[in-house]
Amino acid sequence: MTLSRPLKSDADFKRVEEPEARSETYLTTSEAAAVVRLASRTLERLRLEGKGPKYLKAGSGRRSRVLYRRVDLIDWIEKRGEYLSTSEY
Repeated sequence: MTLSRPLKSDADFKRVEEPEARSETYLTTSEAAAVVRLASRTLERLRLEGKGPKYLKAGSGRRSRVLYRRVDLIDWIEKRGEYLSTSEY
């Protein structure tokens, strides 16, 4: 006996895609580190020193999750400057 499954409608596909699109808006520390091509610990240290990109705290307290917006990561990289030679910095 073969069980047949109903085909998904367009509405079902949209429901599946929406959370993925929303989750791309906010990145965890490890995801953000991959975007800026740094180690997670380096990004954490920069955050502690106040030299890293803007971040959000999801929740209250010290142990709440740190989240980054992709646009803030890109802005941070671009503000650090472009160099043609190592003598420029």
